[in-house]
Amino acid sequence: MSVPITPPSVGVSVALLWRQRARALGGIVARPFSGIPLALGDATYRPLFLFFLALGSAAGLWLNFVSIWLAQNLGATPAQVGWFFSVSFLAAALGNFSMPMLAERIGSRKSVALGLMAIGVPGAIGMAFANGYWMALISITPLWFGAGLFALLIGLAGDVARARAGVGERDQSGTVIAALQTAMAVGMTLSPLLGGWLYEQTGQLRPGVLLALVPHLVATWILWRYVREDREDRGEGPQAPAQKRGSPSQMSGKLGLALLTFLVLSALFRLGDARAPFESLYAAQELGASKAQVGLLITTLAALQLVLTPVMGRLTDRVGAGRMTAAGILCLSVHGFLLAGSTSYWQQLVLLVLTAAGLAIGSSAAFVYAQQLAPGRAATATGWLNACFFLGLMCGSALAGRVVELAGFRGLFVFSGAMDLASAALTAALVVIAARSAGPGRTESAALPARS
Repeated sequence: MSVPITPPSVGVSVALLWRQRARALGGIVARPFSGIPLALGDATYRPLFLFFLALGSAAGLWLNFVSIWLAQNLGATPAQVGWFFSVSFLAAALGNFSMPMLAERIGSRKSVALGLMAIGVPGAIGMAFANGYWMALISITPLWFGAGLFALLIGLAGDVARARAGVGERDQSGTVIAALQTAMAVGMTLSPLLGGWLYEQTGQLRPGVLLALVPHLVATWILWRYVREDREDRGEGPQAPAQKRGSPSQMSGKLGLALLTFLVLSALFRLGDARAPFESLYAAQELGASKAQVGLLITTLAALQLVLTPVMGRLTDRVGAGRMTAAGILCLSVHGFLLAGSTSYWQQLVLLVLTAAGLAIGSSAAFVYAQQLAPGRAATATGWLNACFFLGLMCGSALAGRVVELAGFRGLFVFSGAMDLASAALTAALVVIAARSAGPGRTESAALPARS
């Protein structure tokens, strides 16, 4: 006598599905740094990882102290601090708009990146010896213009990951890009402590800036010696298509409406998130934090990003880049509202976990999503996303300085949280609309153009 097999109920199936997902997510959290061995063990990713590590160490020695230095050493007002960052971010936006497209046109991301590294040296020397507001502003402009090199190298890593996925490997673009961002976070975890100590002891930003030239030159050597030219074809299987992707003939694809919409939303998000330079001033002026405590804030944020970035990169590959991007912006929105109600330095320190989560997601998921929306043009998509980030920060910094003068730091944080909340909601709507346009039952990734 046969026994009929009864299919599991819908409730049991859903429970099993959620149990499988929970186990998968638990495995990711249990091994947060698994993407780093992947990068270090790969001949293509390894020099990129070391490059980001060196540049993170250089930037952490002085860049995070610029707002305090402007206010306390050069006598800049909050509005002048805002305009200083606005001009800097405009230079970064121009570099990101123009340099990736130039690199794709000439087929050499490496050469363009080396040129951007070179122009940063005189800018750093000018910052070290600046004795006035305008000299500092002129000196820092080429440094921020050179930020376009990050789009070039992140685009290169994304191209390699997707090219390998095209020949049967699992797409790990989020994991790889997050590993590079983690390398940057590693460099910025300890160097702000040294930079803050040098600033505390000397009262000048100069020692940190000059010391930063050492890792800057090391990064330049790594880029020159070990990162391949796009034109090179060494016949290494799945890596070869990514190396060819920089040729002009491969760059004929058009940037779609979905990408342009996402770029606009990214600018809106950064417009609201321009409070970041004023958080150090808030800690120092409103909460009575010392320079060393401000350095601890910066180091804690870098350490949290160090832990969370690789986790968020792996989650991006599993959950979907668009969903993760919306979730990251939402984290920053909640941080803005809660920071407005903080009354002590230690509360601000605890709230950094929300900022770190949002930035960790944005440092991988947003770039992966932009590259998915523009297959074959990863450098341009990444550069334009970075440019929109900086344009939002440019407008937001000037606006934030004015808001601080009118409503104080807390008013700025409420305004910033509201802007982030609107951006998160609109980004989530874009992801849903894109998924529905692909038809019922399709995933977020299926709603996007086919990956390389």
